[in-house]
Amino acid sequence: MRMAAIGITALIIILVLAGIAYYAIGGNQKPEPTITVATIQFGISTLDLIQEGVVKPYGINVKAMRIQLAPDVATALLKGDAQVAILPVDVAAKLFEAGKDITIIAVDMYQNQAILVPVNSSIKDPSMLKGRTVASPIASGTFAMFKSYMKALYNLTVLNPGEQGDGVMVVNTPPAQALDAVAKGDADAAVVWEPIVSQALASGKYKIIASFQDMWGRIGYPGKPVMIVWVARGDWVRSHPEQVEKLLEARREAALAWTGNRAATINALEKLYGLQGKVLNILYNRTLICTDKTITPELQDSIRHVLHLAMLGGYIETDQINYNEFIYVPQGNS
Repeated sequence: MRMAAIGITALIIILVLAGIAYYAIGGNQKPEPTITVATIQFGISTLDLIQEGVVKPYGINVKAMRIQLAPDVATALLKGDAQVAILPVDVAAKLFEAGKDITIIAVDMYQNQAILVPVNSSIKDPSMLKGRTVASPIASGTFAMFKSYMKALYNLTVLNPGEQGDGVMVVNTPPAQALDAVAKGDADAAVVWEPIVSQALASGKYKIIASFQDMWGRIGYPGKPVMIVWVARGDWVRSHPEQVEKLLEARREAALAWTGNRAATINALEKLYGLQGKVLNILYNRTLICTDKTITPELQDSIRHVLHLAMLGGYIETDQINYNEFIYVPQGNS
């Protein structure tokens, strides 16, 4: 009995010491901060690989906030429901132009928009769109850049709905319905982006007559045109530089995983969006991801050129903005 009592006492002492050690070592540790990143419901980006666990951030938790409508993504950022939002660079510029305290912290994806026509169409290149009708969401930066590309390369004016003139007419549609307008005969071509482009190509019913990447190169701009960026609240960036650094590292790891692990990327996209294998393969081949952690001088030049096109197309009022505030520079690099 005495030996049993000694054994029980020893066990109790061990448990007490273990409890003390737990609280001394881990009990006082602060929980990892959570960073909420807002994006549209069908917004393909490197955030997908973080959300699906292909990449695990160090020292932070990253929460994806999926929102149905694109304008609501910006609203979530401005209201403080999210610290970061994934947006087209021209949308970010429009917010900045309106005096919003936001800054671009990373480039995620290059332009993937394209002009699509039916496979049996007689239209072979964009110059043949004169006198034809294009379906596209006219309130988008994509439409503004399409107007600029057409003017710069083909000297063609893209008319807004109701305008008269000798140029390219347009039917205003939501992105997902642009191809429906073509199928119904209401438009001869559609200007859309991913994953709509890949879905159209996979159907076998449409072909690309020009991509924005093609037209960028034909104008003579260097490098690749920036499309999607990670935009952060300025107050959060200034008060939590260490969290910004960890988020940028996680995004870069996701970008490297995207470009270096095709199978894992396609698997993650399939789980999130339910896309079919043929669509995913086309999408993966068409998607160009930026693997730079921070915004390099080359990326800054690309952003400037893209915003110049957005201005010429009428989406923003000026491209002469304060880039020192609009583009984030990590501490120690300024």
